[in-house]
Amino acid sequence: MEISSSKLADSIKIGPWGGPGGNQHWSFKAKVAITEIIITHAIVVDSISFTSIDENGKIEHSEKYGGGGGKTEKVLLDWPGEYLTSISGTCNIFYGNYVVQSLCFYTNQTRYGPFGCTSGSPFNFPMEDGVIIGFHGRGWPSFGYVDAIGVYVKPVDDLFCGSTQGVLSITNKESSSKLADSIKIGPWGGPGGNQHWSFKAKVAITEIIITHGMVVDSVSFTSIDENGKIEHSEKFGGSGGKTEKVLLDWPGEYLTSISGTCNIFYGNYVVQSLCFYTNQTRYGPFGCTSGSPFNFPMEDGVIIGFHGRGWPSFGYVDAIGVYVKPFEDLFCGSTQGVLSITNKDPSYNWKNPTKKDLWGGNGGKEWNYQPNGAITEIKVHHGKCIDSISFKSKDGDGNWRKYGGTGGKEEPPENSSNLASNSIKVGPWGGPGGDQHWSFKAKVAITEIIICNGWVVDSVSFVGIDENGEIHYSKKYGSDRGEAHKISLDWPREFLTSLSGTCHDHEGNYGIQSLCFHTNRTKYGPYGRTDGSPFNFPMEDGVIIGFYGRAGCSYASFVNAIGVYAKPFEDSFCDSTQGLFITHKVNDVMNTEVPREAGPWGGITGKQFDDGVFSSIGQVNIFVGDGVVRGIIGFLYNTKDGKSVESKRHGGGGRDDEKIYRIKLDCSKEYIVGITGYFGPVVENAGHEALRSITFYSNKGKYGPFGNEIGTAFSSSISDGKVVGFHGRSGCYLCALGVHMEYFDSN
Repeated sequence: MEISSSKLADSIKIGPWGGPGGNQHWSFKAKVAITEIIITHAIVVDSISFTSIDENGKIEHSEKYGGGGGKTEKVLLDWPGEYLTSISGTCNIFYGNYVVQSLCFYTNQTRYGPFGCTSGSPFNFPMEDGVIIGFHGRGWPSFGYVDAIGVYVKPVDDLFCGSTQGVLSITNKESSSKLADSIKIGPWGGPGGNQHWSFKAKVAITEIIITHGMVVDSVSFTSIDENGKIEHSEKFGGSGGKTEKVLLDWPGEYLTSISGTCNIFYGNYVVQSLCFYTNQTRYGPFGCTSGSPFNFPMEDGVIIGFHGRGWPSFGYVDAIGVYVKPFEDLFCGSTQGVLSITNKDPSYNWKNPTKKDLWGGNGGKEWNYQPNGAITEIKVHHGKCIDSISFKSKDGDGNWRKYGGTGGKEEPPENSSNLASNSIKVGPWGGPGGDQHWSFKAKVAITEIIICNGWVVDSVSFVGIDENGEIHYSKKYGSDRGEAHKISLDWPREFLTSLSGTCHDHEGNYGIQSLCFHTNRTKYGPYGRTDGSPFNFPMEDGVIIGFYGRAGCSYASFVNAIGVYAKPFEDSFCDSTQGLFITHKVNDVMNTEVPREAGPWGGITGKQFDDGVFSSIGQVNIFVGDGVVRGIIGFLYNTKDGKSVESKRHGGGGRDDEKIYRIKLDCSKEYIVGITGYFGPVVENAGHEALRSITFYSNKGKYGPFGNEIGTAFSSSISDGKVVGFHGRSGCYLCALGVHMEYFDSN
């Protein structure tokens, strides 16, 4: 399989800032650096687009994100001597929607902007030792503005090293930027403070001590290094206020974000309150929550230090900022020593554990299992007691390490045959009750959910599928009460992407009152009453492949808490699962006598075309611009006698702002089995419907989606066959598309 695509690893996703709306979710990440920004604006920011460079000096252009109005301005960066370091802007209500009203772009050399009208609520992202290498956000193409914008960032030294040096040697320029292994962000607060302070952990922050009353009086920190050595910071700020301590359960818990408020206090603008967020929970707020709020939303990053300013003589924190690192930079290399439990610091009792560190009796031979990598599998043998326990680790030799005797029955965790590796456990949401702890993970995907509800969510159960197409059923988690609802997902075209709901007290127990299940296509629910405290799990580029939680065991019980297992999208749809994702089975004997056709799907305008029927399809070329499939340049077909035939162009294409995608297939091994997509009205097509998105499926994998998945969904049927031709309608756009199918013999 070959397709033009790029995904940059080791970056941190921050933001977005702006409003909650926008039906166009967009993202653009450079392989090396952003070199140009085109922004259109008037009263608000109408649209934005980008140009990037990769390690070979190749230029890539993004789509235009937003609408078509406004004045156009261009920001040209003198890469590699100049690169993006920060953004700021304002947000305001515009025609009933809260959108981005102005933007400024900051580089290591200067500021560009503001672009747009600078009224409204300000936001800013001050950063040092980091580089912005991409943007993401949401917009309203039909109305014509940018609803929200965020950034992807990397440490400077990650940018100017390795393969990117090829770009530096191309331009023969040097960067004078300071190299660092973390990114400095902030501070937030006032401009004053005569004490400039900074504390950065070698590995992680493990403790925070904060004193507060009406404002944040002081902060101090404790950290750990790769040898397990503890380091304590000074106290930053004054001596007043109530003292509170935040203890992090490192390495299972680490800092991911902060938020707070700032206000005037005795004539100085200072930090009035703070909240600290970890991968497990929130601590705070500490202080008084009035004033102007600030927040630092972040994904895939870890806070490993703080910096700021204060007034020791007056007794408060004037400003605070953070040092961040990509998640995988923290949990790799030398830091694995901490994860594997180092024995260098006796204060942690890791080398010589005492009885208080163990649970059980005083007898038996002492054992110790400390792998260099994460533990990936556990087996338990038991009868009336635990006979033995065995472990496997990620970087081990593949052998089990068994501790205990030889008796007992093996009892893996429930549904262990379905345990999908490399999944992330998120949640749970709900109350602390429920004596039934439950868990269900599919090897490939959840295909069905049965939920029973009345006033609350009484029970849930699930059906999963594995890479061989075998179905697995979970138990029912909860009681037998409530009205039953079944959610059947159109796998593999439809999969779970998010979960939301509400929690409330019910008969003295705090639990799940309602649930909504979100897929890449639609929302199912709510099931139950929607009053109570809301929760949600917004996720991008991920798939929910399982659930876990707690429930009661009595007739009157219900679901007390629920959480999810999630995997990155590409981990779910690759390797062995690709066969299932595309087609259920492939037979050797094919019936080529009666090709059938399906579709076309899309609008009713445009000139009809029909390429006919061929032996196979070798290549597809797609033009996409402004989130719409402008046209298919052509299909390269293969005849039975081995000749190649190129079709005519179907639709438009060829504009400067368009992106071309080429799908190349090895016809001896791979063939197209179906298509899916979306169609809807296109303003530039006189409001007539055309294809807005298209995805091609082969027996090996998935190509696309190309364009924005907005409008009415369509799909050819998954069957034992292959696509041998296309037909449809086209004009300035690809208005409609259908397939000619050749079906495999059922025998």
